[in-house]
Amino acid sequence: MDDEELYSIKEAEVFATGIPHPEGVAFDNDGWLYTGSASPDYNGRGPIYRVSPDGKTIKQFSDTGGRVLGLAFYRSGQLYVCDSKLGAVFLIKVNGEVELFADKIDDRKLQMPNFLVFDEKGGLYVSDSGTAKAGETTGAVFYFSPNGMGRVFLDKLVFPNGLALAKEDRALYVVQTRDNCLLRVPIEEDGAAGEPVMFAERLESGPDGVALDVHGNIYVTVTRPSQIVKVSPEGDKKILLADPSNELLYLPSNVAFGGPQNRHLYIANLFGQHITRLEINEPGLPLFSQR
Repeated sequence: MDDEELYSIKEAEVFATGIPHPEGVAFDNDGWLYTGSASPDYNGRGPIYRVSPDGKTIKQFSDTGGRVLGLAFYRSGQLYVCDSKLGAVFLIKVNGEVELFADKIDDRKLQMPNFLVFDEKGGLYVSDSGTAKAGETTGAVFYFSPNGMGRVFLDKLVFPNGLALAKEDRALYVVQTRDNCLLRVPIEEDGAAGEPVMFAERLESGPDGVALDVHGNIYVTVTRPSQIVKVSPEGDKKILLADPSNELLYLPSNVAFGGPQNRHLYIANLFGQHITRLEINEPGLPLFSQR
């Protein structure tokens, strides 16, 4: 990996602060940012907060009663979230009301739902980190069709975490946190998973979240050391941003594009209380909810 950083940490800024141990990042169609929280530490529980587009107003939006990790908006404005403590995916209505979406596939109980992303058809991919232990292939990625029917998309994974869909939903990128790697999984015409390919490995320690830009570059948050790695469509790795001081980046957990022209990266900091923002040259790939 090229150790030369593409951006200086001095180019980043604190977008919003006062949110304990933020995890996921998602935007509604009005540009408000949503993130989960935890107290007293990152393993605790906490409500979901929403932050205004200028970062100055922070409001509590809803509370599942557990610990929210990944978040994703459906086109209707409803928010779907992964609750790792309660082992469930919840649908949160625009008024903040919480409704169970899924906590099992047939007789298989969700263990640690972690991240989720919608495809262009309105289907939902959900990563389940399983026992989240190194070497244990207890994780999986599930797929829920728009009518709510679930099935196993990919099984026997080691701590699957962040997810991102390539353009036209031709492949799913899956972060494996304990194996420090990124998988590329082709999606067949019938929706089945093709043979996973190792797309990027040796991502330092603890890769977590992932996002794509319009050119197919992939941005991966790496918790230790605190950095964002940019992976080209060919699999070449470069350090986009790093912070040895753990001030602006403090174990970055998830990342999402937002802001004007979708040209800003918003980064949640798992061991901090803030969301970091960095303006970059390439606009982000719009998610299903924004198309």
